[in-house]
Amino acid sequence: MYFKPRIFRAMPLDLSKPVQTRDGRKVANIIPYFDQFMHEKLLGLIYTDKGTAIPQIWCKNGDTFDSGRKLESDLINVPEKKTLYCATIKNGQTLDYFIISFNSQQTRNDYLNDLISSSIIETFEREVTLLS
Repeated sequence: MYFKPRIFRAMPLDLSKPVQTRDGRKVANIIPYFDQFMHEKLLGLIYTDKGTAIPQIWCKNGDTFDSGRKLESDLINVPEKKTLYCATIKNGQTLDYFIISFNSQQTRNDYLNDLISSSIIETFEREVTLLS
């Protein structure tokens, strides 16, 4: 059985969900608008630790500048906490160990029922933070 490794890519900014800056500062009142060159921009307020609101402009993808560099003031969606249901499995032919994660406990149990029980080392649950 072969499992294709997952490649994680940056998720696009979803303004229907809560956003923050890359360094964790709260952001509110985001309004899309077009500048004088008809480029779509985002206008919003960054809140400091002292509660002061600082106006900020972003590109429509949440970048502070259109440079491709990641800056602390870039917008990202607030990371979500999620429970992953995992299993450590031993490959009997090569003696390799690998971990498979599932989105639900039922999916994990259904999958493991199809495997030879002697190849399952342990099952466990972990709460993880999904980063954008």
